[in-house]
Amino acid sequence: MGKLEWDKIGERRYETGVDHVVLYKNNGNSAYAWNGITGITENPSGAEPSILWANNKKYMTLMSVEQLGLTIEAYTYPNEFLGCIGKEELSPGVLISQQEHEHFGLSYRTLVGNDERGNDYAYKVHLVYNCLASPTEENHASTSDSPDISPFSWEIDTTPVEVENRQSTSKLTFSSSDMKKAGMANVLRGIEDSCIIRPYCEDENEKLAANVRLAVYRKEYTGEFVEIASGIENTHGHYVTDPHPALDYARYRIVATDIKTGAVSYYDPPGYPIGEDGVIIQWSEAWSSFDSSLANEADEVATPPWTGSLVRLPYNVDVSDKNDKDVALVKYVGRKRPVSYYGTQLGETSSWKMEVPSNDEETLYALRRLAVWMGDVYAREPSGTGYWAHIKVSISQTHCALTIPVSIELTRVEGGA
Repeated sequence: MGKLEWDKIGERRYETGVDHVVLYKNNGNSAYAWNGITGITENPSGAEPSILWANNKKYMTLMSVEQLGLTIEAYTYPNEFLGCIGKEELSPGVLISQQEHEHFGLSYRTLVGNDERGNDYAYKVHLVYNCLASPTEENHASTSDSPDISPFSWEIDTTPVEVENRQSTSKLTFSSSDMKKAGMANVLRGIEDSCIIRPYCEDENEKLAANVRLAVYRKEYTGEFVEIASGIENTHGHYVTDPHPALDYARYRIVATDIKTGAVSYYDPPGYPIGEDGVIIQWSEAWSSFDSSLANEADEVATPPWTGSLVRLPYNVDVSDKNDKDVALVKYVGRKRPVSYYGTQLGETSSWKMEVPSNDEETLYALRRLAVWMGDVYAREPSGTGYWAHIKVSISQTHCALTIPVSIELTRVEGGA
């Protein structure tokens, strides 16, 4: 153990402030800026010790499960938050209360300061999942000669989400001062259940490492890695588009290579929850990465990161997977059993069956377009599987039925990202 030192220059840190608050709805598909936040208080509960006694002495201590609650204080809130507090617009300008409370997500930023750089040292981004707001009182008082406004306050309960190889949690925190070296990445939700990855690599001084090129790989459900992009310059402004992240968790590996020495290091960011509960099929696609280092924050990307055709099937889908491996069983005289010889083909097929409401014209239109598509498609389903496939679509429609049976036959084929 080395010598301990206290109060070193640059290590006198503190946390302060809250800003950049974002409200998420529809499983993270919709995001809204939240202005007027004055405070967010985290209220953990549980994690209480329970002592067991045996043989006249302390045997062990058990800990109860920890829960997370929040208190949000604000001067105002976005209109999209109305459904989260049990209010609904009956008609333009008319609200009714005491309705169902919608679940939502929340993210916010806090500042990290130190003795050298003040509040500009670093920051933390906090992501809170599965929030539910409780009804709270609203005070209305007469105006007077002492101007004041009526602030809002809500008590928030959370439900944890699953985390791979860890206990479930309601909150993720990303620290800009600690997430460095060996290839860092910010993963953001893109359009049509795509992901936008911002890879970069910093040295021990928290500066962009020189002479480094980056590559981004997606981790598949089989454990294989598929290259998304490579040869990326090490900047803070390069964004990589992944059009096909898994629908449960998006998992990536960022690889940093020193172009002078050939030294390689990598970083696996935590799985980013997608939480899509429907089946998604994409075809006729085009996607691209983009660099924002020379752009202003208000600038829009001229070419969209993803374009193409997509159908989302949120209905109860019955999935039947089959594997017909390339194997020959050869019988030899003098042997009791055949000898197996394996080839390279896996023969992966899948059958999907569902009932589509007859009034869902948009989905039926997309399925009919898909049925005549002359090319491969990329299919994903909520359990995390996703692959390129040859597809056959069958639609059975009767004149009086309220639902239309649809069956999809998929045969997996070779493909890229």
